[in-house]
Amino acid sequence: MIAIESFKRFRIKDLIIIMSFSVIYLIIDLIISFFNHPQYNYILSFFFFIFILTFLVYLVRRAGTAALFGLTASIFTSTLGNLDITGQNKIIILTLLGILFEIVFLILKLEIKLLPLDVILSVALASAIIPIISIISIKVNSPTILFNLSLLNFFIAISASIISFLLWFKLKTKRLIMEFEYI
Repeated sequence: MIAIESFKRFRIKDLIIIMSFSVIYLIIDLIISFFNHPQYNYILSFFFFIFILTFLVYLVRRAGTAALFGLTASIFTSTLGNLDITGQNKIIILTLLGILFEIVFLILKLEIKLLPLDVILSVALASAIIPIISIISIKVNSPTILFNLSLLNFFIAISASIISFLLWFKLKTKRLIMEFEYI
């Protein structure tokens, strides 16, 4: 059974938090863009995107949080090429990542009742599927490169979501978080 509280409407403070974390991701992405190594830029940018997305899912606890963060973060960073995509392709792909996360999360929630494991597996599977779906915007010469990119995304997503969960576990009982969730 899927928890009905997941389908509640967004509060104004939820939207403000999502926008704030999108701006934080923009700042992180700008800092990362100063590195002149494309692989490091991709790995770090994707890591922080997944880290923030996962943290927001734990914090906001509303269906659509990941998709909304993917949309706002991709709009803010659409001119930065750290993920090897720019413009409207970046908006489409990162929003699609959020939507895929939501779908996989809802499907896994039926089978797995442990929230952290649901989120970690959902973000990892959605991240691994994205290179296959986004083959149009990623210049791929061979299927091996596509498979390697999917594996890289999967492991980046696993590590980022686990670290995000550990941070969330440490912060979830803090006063500021409690006030955000219940007031």
